[in-house]
Amino acid sequence: MKESKAGHRYASALIQIAEELNKLDVIANDLRNIQVAIEKSRDFSLFLKSPIINTEKKKKAIAAIFQNKVDDLTFKFLLLLVTKNRESLIPSIIESFWKLLDEKNGIVNAELTTVIPPTEEQIERIKKQLEAITKRKIRLLNHMDSSLIGGFVIKIEDTIFDASVLNQFNILKKKFLAASASTKSKI
Repeated sequence: MKESKAGHRYASALIQIAEELNKLDVIANDLRNIQVAIEKSRDFSLFLKSPIINTEKKKKAIAAIFQNKVDDLTFKFLLLLVTKNRESLIPSIIESFWKLLDEKNGIVNAELTTVIPPTEEQIERIKKQLEAITKRKIRLLNHMDSSLIGGFVIKIEDTIFDASVLNQFNILKKKFLAASASTKSKI
């Protein structure tokens, strides 16, 4: 889901208020549960986006689903969003919330792509090296891609370190093609 500017502002305000009330962990847990509800229920997701359902019906539904199940601050925040006709932004707000929370805690996501699953020892070693380079805590997400042939690719934000066999083959191919082109031009 694409993050919106409005979603970012709401998330920032929610984090600020949650910190002031010393409820950041509680609100984060509530948002995690709401995110799961949205991801697991297509009907709930469509309900939030629907311009046809009026505000009062949405408030009643939100109350039926979340009242006494989430912190009062989270509940009031959801009702505020519905009142302002911003309930469709909830997924974007949650996404922004996680990014801002990670930023606040000095955590950066890194994606490790390998052909075979790395061992726990390898994962820890990679995390420590990346933490030393970035000077931030690393949350390492692992993906598999058999097209790499071997080696690995690490992506941190906009930086990619490609140590895959496929990349080495492509580099060699370019060198051979360049050498072949320069040889042909001399003839």
